[in-house]
Amino acid sequence: LEVAWFDPARIAGRGRRHGIQTDAGQRFERGVDPEGQLRALERATALILGIAGGQAGPVQHAQLADELPRRKPVPLRAARLQRLLGLAVEPARIESTLRALGMQVQPGATTSGEGAGWQVTPPSWRFDVAIEADLIEELARSIGLDALPEAPPRGHRRIAPLTESRLDERTILELLVARGFHEAITFGFTDPALQQQLFGPQPVVALQNPIAANLAVMRLSLWPGLLQAARENLRRQRERVRLFEIASTFAPAGGASEAPRESRRIAGLVLGSRLPEQWGADRADADYFDLRGDLQALLALGGPGTRLAFEPGAAVPACLHPGRSAQVLCGGQAIGVLGELHPEQVRALDLTYAPLLFDLDYEAVARVEPVQFRALSAFPQIRRDLSFTVPVGVPFGQIAERVNVAAATRLQELRLFDIYQGKGVETGRKSIALGLIFQDITRTLTDADADEAVAAVRAELGARLEARIRD
Repeated sequence: LEVAWFDPARIAGRGRRHGIQTDAGQRFERGVDPEGQLRALERATALILGIAGGQAGPVQHAQLADELPRRKPVPLRAARLQRLLGLAVEPARIESTLRALGMQVQPGATTSGEGAGWQVTPPSWRFDVAIEADLIEELARSIGLDALPEAPPRGHRRIAPLTESRLDERTILELLVARGFHEAITFGFTDPALQQQLFGPQPVVALQNPIAANLAVMRLSLWPGLLQAARENLRRQRERVRLFEIASTFAPAGGASEAPRESRRIAGLVLGSRLPEQWGADRADADYFDLRGDLQALLALGGPGTRLAFEPGAAVPACLHPGRSAQVLCGGQAIGVLGELHPEQVRALDLTYAPLLFDLDYEAVARVEPVQFRALSAFPQIRRDLSFTVPVGVPFGQIAERVNVAAATRLQELRLFDIYQGKGVETGRKSIALGLIFQDITRTLTDADADEAVAAVRAELGARLEARIRD
């Protein structure tokens, strides 16, 4: 027979370092009585002799006395005990309760000089008792939790100010939930293989002691966790998945000793049909423009004057479809990306159809532009429709920018009501139809004023974007 005691911290550290997990290792790292080996040996011997007979051999005892733990007295303050439990306990009851648990109790002033108390030495088998709070917890259980009085918490509370320049997180959550999204909470670490598959080889923050091989690095993006959550939903026959998450991502810092750079992001995933199954509409898969509409509603929380643009750019990762993705610009500044997952990634992840993804800087989403007063005009509007063709690669954002520059302040609203490619339109070009609504706050505009503004728009589009007006 062999009985032993090993240091729990060393057993746990060596086992994780070498990747070895055994029943003995799990037992010792959770703690074993360092003085119970001889008792265990004698008991096991007595059982064998009583059941099977035989004769016991000599005991070989090897001990490293300097390596054995030494139980130091734990100070227990009477004032601290009363403060945490909310009632005064008689000293005699405290001492009798602790002694009944096998502890040595020495009354007297504590070493911290905070008045009366006790020096309590736990027995060898109570290796879970190490600090004052452990002793108070034992006394609370012995007295009975029902006997402890109830009282409201007391203390100083700091309430963070809610300014008009920043959105409350609950406002963002409620809008996304109202648009059919569900909030997801995923691990801050992720599968290194999946992350590299999406974003290619990049420096990452590796964990020294990962809980699993597929959770070995800190995430660079919220997308891996959302994609894994979507796959689990699909396995459970959830054909329509809309998820979002507000959390932090982690990138390596410049120096080895520096903490990782943390960035707070808001990301989401749309997979499946545009609307829930119903009789009033045919089933249609959600597309890029559905997700773009969700983001426009989200970013509109920043104020009616928020200038948004969705344009192709180098910031769009390669894991997105090159023709169905864009970077998101707010006030001319890039704040994120959106788009459809690349077909190769869809096949690699074994998804039924391509999910739509977005990723935005949370601080940019939560920022609110100050509201400025603008007088309403009491004069009527004039509308002019304009149809023209432009090269296919010209985005609508550039068209809208040039129209606003040419029409100046008289243009009240710009509406895009038709896009067409096909028969009757030259190859490599697309037909655009705009509704231009003019209005002035000082007078009634005439037809001549509207015709002058339309002429300026036609000249600007023709010179800048190779537009050809259709009669």
